[in-house]
Amino acid sequence: AVVSTQSTGDIMHHEMGSKYRDNVISNLVSCTSKDPLVKTLVMHYVLTLAQNRNIERLKMVLPLIPDSISTLDEVFMHVLVSYLLQYQSEWKQADFCKAVFNSFLNKYGEDEVVLRHVLRLLWTAHLHLDPDLVTETLENIAPQPSHSSQVRDLFMQLSERTAVVDT
Repeated sequence: AVVSTQSTGDIMHHEMGSKYRDNVISNLVSCTSKDPLVKTLVMHYVLTLAQNRNIERLKMVLPLIPDSISTLDEVFMHVLVSYLLQYQSEWKQADFCKAVFNSFLNKYGEDEVVLRHVLRLLWTAHLHLDPDLVTETLENIAPQPSHSSQVRDLFMQLSERTAVVDT
């Protein structure tokens, strides 16, 4: 028999603490467009979650960001993608992949900085991802003529690379 050392009060306190923390994070993210300091705190929080592989929190926070933060900077994207590149088994979780790609990264498709880092992430992680998700993401982030030739070339190479893997 399994014996729990937690009392009902401890469990309720933990659940209430979790709901409170979720509300605080949601409110912080919604304030990022008004205050650069709050934006910095939220970005640091996301990087800490990614570094610690806190998948559940990332799934909650990442979809909130595009509504409040219109652009992501180079340093943030580089560090975030560097952490995400270390994941392997996490990419087998469809809800995590949807949070990262569909609800977060794909929302910044016009932004060259984000696009470059999404291509970098897909270049390495596409073997661990659902092929339909890779195809959908590539369709969503297809570079425009206004993007640099470097990004357009990398996109074409990645498209060819993933097409070879799919066949």
